[in-house]
Amino acid sequence: MGHLGMGHLGMGHLGMGSVKSAATRCWKFLAGLALSGGRSAAAVSDDGPTLTELSAKYPSDKSAAYHGYLGIYEMLFTPLRHRDIRFLEIGVFDGHSMRMWEEYFPAARIFGVDIASKTEHDSRRVKTIVADQGKRQDLTKVLAVTKGNFDVVLDDGGHTMEQQQLSFGTLFPAVKSGGLYIIEDIHSSFPHLWPGFGVERDGANSTYTMIDRFVRTGRVESEYLTVAENDYLSENISHCMYFFRSTKVHSDFFACWKK
Repeated sequence: MGHLGMGHLGMGHLGMGSVKSAATRCWKFLAGLALSGGRSAAAVSDDGPTLTELSAKYPSDKSAAYHGYLGIYEMLFTPLRHRDIRFLEIGVFDGHSMRMWEEYFPAARIFGVDIASKTEHDSRRVKTIVADQGKRQDLTKVLAVTKGNFDVVLDDGGHTMEQQQLSFGTLFPAVKSGGLYIIEDIHSSFPHLWPGFGVERDGANSTYTMIDRFVRTGRVESEYLTVAENDYLSENISHCMYFFRSTKVHSDFFACWKK
């Protein structure tokens, strides 16, 4: 297992009791992850195949062979596994993650957003929608079609600064209270590692800078969002975590929960 670090752990507006509780759960998870070679303690059970096991059937770059996110997602998603949740992922690609979520969450309604038609991956519980996450009007259409009210939104789309931040500002209001929003592949904020994702020379517009500023000041400020959108994010994020794995490709994602 690569090193798992949390560059910044922001607990937003939680009270101290909640902070201690969240921190305790987090560190218990990290200890279990280290002892289990990448599988969370919660995943070692008879509750169906883990995400890591499903990734052998539905390979994607979330697996241990590349970014190694799935062991962490197991911790985040296990409490939701058998609930009637609404899960939206931006970025359908070959459809493998749609099938993985569909099997892992047997009662969930799964939505996939992609810039190209992916209707071949639709099923009774999976619906794909054509939209450009870099266009606010397309994201508004997604909300009209899906009716929002998401338990989880996971952004694994185009990874540009504008796409990540515009999607965050537009879709986070559609997340339920207590729900989770994830932005994968924050390493696109580091042009010396991953060039071509729209980071300005001083890095002030990067998604990483936006996250770091929020942790430091409690304010979200993005040049891609309206004043109202920045205010909404600042006022409605309960707590957040930044996960980093020192893989060969430098793998990071940001997770935040709604008040």
